[in-house]
Amino acid sequence: MSVTQRRKGIPPASVRYALAAAAALLLSSCSQSLILHLKEGQCVNLPTEASAATIDVLSCSADHDAEIVGVEEIREEALPPESTLEELAFTQCHAHFTRYVGVDAHDSHLDAMWLLPTPASWKAGDRSIVCLAVVSDDTPLTSSVKDSHF
Repeated sequence: MSVTQRRKGIPPASVRYALAAAAALLLSSCSQSLILHLKEGQCVNLPTEASAATIDVLSCSADHDAEIVGVEEIREEALPPESTLEELAFTQCHAHFTRYVGVDAHDSHLDAMWLLPTPASWKAGDRSIVCLAVVSDDTPLTSSVKDSHF
């Protein structure tokens, strides 16, 4: 998966998180989830390595990097170009962010980010754009941002 963060007025910065063909990987801990199985409302720590098939899912009352504000399914049969995915993610994730947090990302102390499928994760069945909310200054979140208007 590819993670993109859109800060207010600054072009997106992309970091690749490739979901390896090991999508059938068994989870070694109940605190981890396959990236392609993430759901709205989950609080997560983003992987620091360049390639990851799993992501840490935590209680929203524990320190965490991000909260999933929505998941957008991609309906195309073939993986769209990255520029198309970025445009779709920007539009849909900002809409999910506003609905979930209760304020537009441009008026929030939080930023919108998203996870995009890569060619490898697409082959493994990944058809989702995962929309996230993170703190602008990378401070850990300590509670849910749902309806926080933060």
